[in-house]
Amino acid sequence: MRDDDAQVTRDLLKRVLALQTEVDQLKRAMETRSEIGIVLGLLAAGFSRSTADGWRMLRELSNYCNVRLAEVARLLVAVHDGTPLNRDERRTATRVAPALDGVIERARSREAAAGDGVRAAGASGGPARSGGDGPVAA
Repeated sequence: MRDDDAQVTRDLLKRVLALQTEVDQLKRAMETRSEIGIVLGLLAAGFSRSTADGWRMLRELSNYCNVRLAEVARLLVAVHDGTPLNRDERRTATRVAPALDGVIERARSREAAAGDGVRAAGASGGPARSGGDGPVAA
């Protein structure tokens, strides 16, 4: 009977550790979701873009810099808020900042190339819109 109790205890401890890991991951996902949402709003409002355009810009920036999207979002929020960055964060931010300029310029070039097919911000009383590539809720 004692071996059975020990096995039950081990199984319960494994389950508790797995649940704690899951809770930690969910907490981080909630933090990340908030930061990404803030950055999407900043990009959309700051550059007269739709949130879908902001999502594409953020994704492009992450891919170009080879930095996780959540990390790019966290850095952009920190810089926007004036939060001091540590040395590693500053190093990453120095790669992200100039790349952001390039991403914005490419978005503007794509819009200009599309011509009349894309409604410019404010042209019809509302923000520019484009379809489809935004984040999908799971």
